[in-house]
Amino acid sequence: MKGAKIEMATSKAKKLRQKQERQGMLNPESLRGSWHHVNPASRTTPGLQDKQNRIYNKHKRNHASYGDDSFCVCWRLL
Repeated sequence: MKGAKIEMATSKAKKLRQKQERQGMLNPESLRGSWHHVNPASRTTPGLQDKQNRIYNKHKRNHASYGDDSFCVCWRLL
């Protein structure tokens, strides 16, 4: 078979989308926007200022360090 076109298997979801498109329904693939040279998975390494801010703000939420000497006593009445 010279020049035979080899295709990969089609998923059930893609077959269903193609069938719905043939029946005149809306294909969700057409609603997907194009990213056009945008890579959403790109990450940057934290800079020096980010690292310093993280270390500086690390224990800001620790309420025990506020120096509040009050305490609560709860009695349970039977």
